Amino acid sequence: MSMKTRKLSVYQDFYSKPYIILKGKWLQELGFKYHDKVRIFTYKDKVIIERIKDPNLNKKI
Repeated sequence: MSMKTRKLSVYQDFYSKPYIILKGKWLQELGFKYHDKVRIFTYKDKVIIERIKDPNLNKKI
């Protein structure tokens, strides 16, 4: 699968905090479903969102 690019806007809430809205059929096509857990990676000016395929893998016993 080749990497695709999406252009989104960064908004500002009432407390001047930035936020991004991610929604659309393209998320479903990538395998994201309602109630999925995700892991966020950040590096400089990049954000990577990864679906956690088995959320039980990270649970503490």
